[in-house]
Amino acid sequence: MRADAPLKIPLRADAARKFEFRLALETGATLSGRSGELDWRRETLANGRQIAQTALELPELPIGRHRLEVDDVSSWLTVAPPEAFGSRAAWRRRFGVSAQLYALRRRSGDQGVGDFTTLGLAGAAAGAEGAAFLGVSPMHALFPYDRGRASPYHPSDRRFLDPMLIDAAGGDFPIDAQLQSALDEAAGPFREIAEAPSVDYERMWTLKRGVLQARHAAFVRARGARASDPQFADFDAFVAEGGEALRRFAIFEAISKERGGEEWRRWPAPLRDAEAGALAQKAEERAADVSFTLYCQWLADRQLAKAAAQAKAGGLELGLYRDLAVGSAPDGAESWSRAGELAIGVNVGAPPDPFSAEGQIWNLPPPDPIAGAREGWRGLAALYGANMRHAGMLRIDHAMGLTRLFVVPEGAKPAEGAYLAYPVDDLIGQIALESQRHRCMIVGEDLGTVPDGFREKLTRADISGMRVLWFERNGIDFLSPADYPALSVACASTHDLPTLAGWWQGADIAERLDLALLTLEGAEHAIAARLEEKRALLGALERAGRLGERPDFDRPMSDALAATIHAFISDSGSVFASAQFDDLAGETNATNLPGTDRERPNWRHRLRPDVESLMKTPRAVAILDALRKLRR
Repeated sequence: MRADAPLKIPLRADAARKFEFRLALETGATLSGRSGELDWRRETLANGRQIAQTALELPELPIGRHRLEVDDVSSWLTVAPPEAFGSRAAWRRRFGVSAQLYALRRRSGDQGVGDFTTLGLAGAAAGAEGAAFLGVSPMHALFPYDRGRASPYHPSDRRFLDPMLIDAAGGDFPIDAQLQSALDEAAGPFREIAEAPSVDYERMWTLKRGVLQARHAAFVRARGARASDPQFADFDAFVAEGGEALRRFAIFEAISKERGGEEWRRWPAPLRDAEAGALAQKAEERAADVSFTLYCQWLADRQLAKAAAQAKAGGLELGLYRDLAVGSAPDGAESWSRAGELAIGVNVGAPPDPFSAEGQIWNLPPPDPIAGAREGWRGLAALYGANMRHAGMLRIDHAMGLTRLFVVPEGAKPAEGAYLAYPVDDLIGQIALESQRHRCMIVGEDLGTVPDGFREKLTRADISGMRVLWFERNGIDFLSPADYPALSVACASTHDLPTLAGWWQGADIAERLDLALLTLEGAEHAIAARLEEKRALLGALERAGRLGERPDFDRPMSDALAATIHAFISDSGSVFASAQFDDLAGETNATNLPGTDRERPNWRHRLRPDVESLMKTPRAVAILDALRKLRR
């Protein structure tokens, strides 16, 4: 229920009568009363059963999650704010930048993958250039026993952070001789892998895990010697706050290690079904492994908090802009821990469309809307809350999943799937409540086939949408960004599309031809179509009064043209505009090529400039200046 509307609760019974009700409020207080006379009406259910139906009007209640009991029937009752955090009165046009965290380098101490220390440096560097936010790829926990699974959008568990993002040598921690030896031994190999053009996830994690295990062992030894140190109390508080969800995640990781990463549906039944006694026994047997996972989560959370604070101190007004993937892998910790909330025997995907003629299967189990409603969507609320930590904004990947998901039966083709509906108003209310509590703005990725009325619902709840230059078209012509809706984030490209420089050079076409995803004839058609798209883009820039000297189609994209395109975006009606680090660096290699996995190094390529110097490169200076001029 929304806090700005009367709290009328639907009731059904075999016959009209009075009711006793009791409310257990989130605060611990209780309210009770009697319904009095109600206006009943007869209804016939789908199975032909006759019932009486009415509405019970409750007194004004505080925002929060409460428990309602009517006679012997109980239900969760959420009273949600009408809007997410981010008052329209405070709106002003601002810009930000976005990055794939793993792809970022730092000048000193780089460990072969962008980490939380790198994130803090990147945020401060962006803030110093006038950016208000730094968008960062999902930081969800992946699969430590299969580091080849690198996609941040197919994680093991979205509620927790991946320990590979920890700066293994960063922060204040007890150093003894054994730990110092581990740090010294890893320093050389870290420098070596830091120079590679791509992340070597397997080698990087082997090195980092060894150092983290040494840190954990030193932590345990120090705790035995000086238990009164505040960091130990902080660790205990973090574990207590994480509660059962964190404990189960740690046990899952311990079992996975013991069983060599075996898929959890093959575990012995007591472990597969997460029986309390079996988990308690396993936690005792594998206490060191459980403790290590808890330690890594604590360390990751505290380093993320430090990065967020460093970024804000450096001028990043809105802070970090985190990203929540649409789902988690069916063999991951989240699907095991929340198995009762997920639909069985189906996968999320997309129907056939012009973008994908065969349709898509994403290999993600969808939430069961009946199970979610039964438990008051508390699992969903906890998931969103976990991803709002240390963030000023949160992006919801494939936000249309709040109203419907396309599901495909296992073993079937996408064309044989169907849409599964969700209670969108309830879900938006749950998200708005978490948003207000965490003071975190929400952005819904509303790209693709958008159901009628969905964007309007987001707007009413103060949830921003997205506008991507390549998708805002009328046929081949580009729409004027001035007409983009105010409540949106405008950008030129995304991680699933070619970079600006790559698009201009046709690098994506060449790569698809090289991977046999295009025939030679198909590539020729694509090159001809790209030429027309270039002309259309230049025509739009010219109409907007942005184009100076016309660029040479046969030469790489110039800094001036990259800046002009971002000026075009910056002049949009959108309250936020964003530029990718890849485009600031003039990168031609795309982050990801949808429809491929091991065929190319998706989610591995690293940017060459380090974050301290990237903002000072000629292209970055030109793009950032174009954004700043229109969004100070």
